[in-house]
Amino acid sequence: MTSLQNGDILTLVLLLALGIVFVGFLSSWSLRRYEIAIVLLLLSPWAHWVFAKNIPIDSDEMAAGPASYIRIGGVLLSGIMGCLYFIRARARSNERLSSSFILFAAFLFFALLSTTYSIDKYYTFVRASEFVALFCFLLGLYYWLKDKSRLNTTLRIYYIVMTIGILINAASIALLPDRAWHWAAPSRFQGLMGDPNSFGAFCMMTYPALMWRYRSSTHIGKLWNLLLFSITIAIHIMSGSRASLGASILGFFVWHLVLDNAAKLYIIGAMVFFFGILLLGMKLPSYQREVGTRITHLTGRPKFWLGCLRLAAERPIHGYGYGVGGKVWSDPRYHDPQSLLWSGSPRSSLHNAYLSIAIGTGIVGLAMWVSIVSFPIRHIAVSKSSVHKVFMMVTIFQALLISCFEAGLSSSGSQVSLAFWIVWVSSMKLWLLHPKRRFLHETI
Repeated sequence: MTSLQNGDILTLVLLLALGIVFVGFLSSWSLRRYEIAIVLLLLSPWAHWVFAKNIPIDSDEMAAGPASYIRIGGVLLSGIMGCLYFIRARARSNERLSSSFILFAAFLFFALLSTTYSIDKYYTFVRASEFVALFCFLLGLYYWLKDKSRLNTTLRIYYIVMTIGILINAASIALLPDRAWHWAAPSRFQGLMGDPNSFGAFCMMTYPALMWRYRSSTHIGKLWNLLLFSITIAIHIMSGSRASLGASILGFFVWHLVLDNAAKLYIIGAMVFFFGILLLGMKLPSYQREVGTRITHLTGRPKFWLGCLRLAAERPIHGYGYGVGGKVWSDPRYHDPQSLLWSGSPRSSLHNAYLSIAIGTGIVGLAMWVSIVSFPIRHIAVSKSSVHKVFMMVTIFQALLISCFEAGLSSSGSQVSLAFWIVWVSSMKLWLLHPKRRFLHETI
């Protein structure tokens, strides 16, 4: 028994040593090639693709598993890389850190402080710490983006990751049909993500990357991107995710409106109107919710939001603790153990990012949060008109819009959040590279 225990200890020591060497190697490599940290962060949500189960989940079973540990490990490692790069670059650079980072740091301190009074101290601390790691990555990214070449490199990495993700999920229709369709709604496609709405949001954040790449591609490249675009639209419609589809359509309008392309704007408007009528007339099963409801029915979200507002009003200053999410439904007035969403699990979403922040950190935290996420709008508005600008504007617009229906921007767990924060930093650099030149057009 003693020898077995000693063997276990030796194994753990060896694994820990290997882990330290691995982290040290990647961190050292990222000082020369920060692209490694970008790829690692963007791929971190994919850990759930491997471990997701397409079966009914009891609220008692909603606990952190291997996928969560791998994902958070990837975020933490990216954060370490970002922190090391920031320390080295800051010592060699005279560039001042944007005031938005100072406010961001203050919000994170407030989020960590909320652990002391949180209704779920474990989840508050873990989620706040995870967000600190993302913040450290963003610091490194800010100093790495020195010129337009590195900005293009970042967008290319994002484009490659998203398109590979689309192809993998599309392939699951033939290769893994048992996982590709949601267990509770067999007509709704979810790919490998375990949730149709999450997959729809993934598609939504892919469109700007495809449109950006299309403008700089050769003739063959344009055909390839049109094919990818068609595949993405097809599987997006199959997901039945109405909010992300609506946000994507509005994103198309914003894209051509910013580029001042009136002809394409009218064509897209006519196509959206025609296919919208066709979609309503077809009454696809993937877009049907409760019996007797319209396609615009919000499937219980207004009740959710009203409950959030009542609870937020009871703790308006400091909230219930950052990232507590559905834990607020453990309140006897709302608790329903028979319903997954109302079961009081901190792993369930409140389906509104802004209400989630208000619930977690109160009015003070919400005010800070709104100020932070609004910074890119100002930076992009004073940048010259370009494909970079329109890519960032559409990405930010879609992310902020979908946040009215999903709670994703306050963590690093979704592709929407990661895309938003990478663009959040990139918009500052776009402004520094091309300040106050709004009406000149360029292509990459």
